[in-house]
Amino acid sequence: MLPGAAADLPSSATKQVSLKGTPYGLLSLVLGQRTERICTKSQDLVVLLKLVSLQQAKNEGDAHPGEAAYHDDPYSVRSLESALGISKTEVNASINRSLSSGLAVKDRESGHAKPNRRNLHNFVVHGLKFVFPAKPGAMTRGIPTAFAAAPLKNLISAGEYIYVWPYAKGKDMGQAVEPLYKSVPQAIQKDDRLYEYLALSMVSGLEIKGRLGSRPSVYRKGFSENDHR
Repeated sequence: MLPGAAADLPSSATKQVSLKGTPYGLLSLVLGQRTERICTKSQDLVVLLKLVSLQQAKNEGDAHPGEAAYHDDPYSVRSLESALGISKTEVNASINRSLSSGLAVKDRESGHAKPNRRNLHNFVVHGLKFVFPAKPGAMTRGIPTAFAAAPLKNLISAGEYIYVWPYAKGKDMGQAVEPLYKSVPQAIQKDDRLYEYLALSMVSGLEIKGRLGSRPSVYRKGFSENDHR
């Protein structure tokens, strides 16, 4: 676990929800297939968005920090643990849950799990606000998120009051919103793309995506299988 943000967040920083009652489970019932209870945890989204970030870095020819530092496969459980501050056991369990739910698939060539971007996009845009809603809290110091985040603030106004992930070393004041996982404030400092994707996810969790107005493509950024930026 990376140091820092854990002390700033409540013990409920890890959340989970059963997908049995979601459209994924309902579809199986309609088709007459046997359903199994699949519990998705909030850190699963963090892991999946990190995998999207790695794919984008590869498409753009960028070297991943983990590769340069450890000469390790950035998709390995060890590298993901280092990048995200999530234990290897939890990373492995997270990937297995995402494979079971259809939010990830096995890559035929590498054997690595990779996000099913269409399903991930639909889940983040249409389901996140129901299963992992973000609840604004008191004013606190932290890292800007949603439209106040550095990668997004030039796209649309964040408004008079910004949202922040609580973080003792943060330089901005705003309404506190709990991140999807307690180590997010540290993990995003290593990966600007991950910061962008997680901040954009907060737009859905806070139910403020309507402020995108006539530019819905902004919300799809990074999730489309054909979007290599």
